[in-house]
Amino acid sequence: MDQGWAAVIAAGVAGVVALAGAFIGVWLGRRTVRDQAQVEHEQWLRGQRQEAYVTLLAEWDKTLPRFRGHLQSEEDLYHVHETGAWDAASEEVEVLAVALIEPVVLAAERVHMLGPELVDQAAKAMATTAADLASSLITQYAPPQGEGPYTAFHRAMGVTGDCRAAFVTAARVAMQTAPTPKRQ
Repeated sequence: MDQGWAAVIAAGVAGVVALAGAFIGVWLGRRTVRDQAQVEHEQWLRGQRQEAYVTLLAEWDKTLPRFRGHLQSEEDLYHVHETGAWDAASEEVEVLAVALIEPVVLAAERVHMLGPELVDQAAKAMATTAADLASSLITQYAPPQGEGPYTAFHRAMGVTGDCRAAFVTAARVAMQTAPTPKRQ
């Protein structure tokens, strides 16, 4: 009977080891697939981010010169003041200013969706600066009060370089971070 019990015990141990091996194989397989999916998603996200970052910078670089092109001379502003056309000119430039910043705002929204937080904050600063430029363009036609018509424009333009540099730095950090199969 000893040999019979030995065979039964050996068969039982072999069965347990086989089941444990199967469970471990399934678990490792699932983990490998999950990790690979995570890495592929991170690579896809990285590509989407890169495209969004480049788009935002391109729109930014196209938009700033357009603002400068719509800044009125003091002579033109004097003419608007003398003819009493403040309201009409203000409404017209408001529509123009919104159209000028729209590509930057849309590109910044895409960056906001893709992140990460550091880049999102820099993109928000760029969108805010673009909105400040739009406001300054509109305030050219506001009746004169305290500040000159160009003060707000020059103040907003003064931070455009810093906004762009901060965004590029944040985007660089985000793009240089390699995807990893981390658990979330």
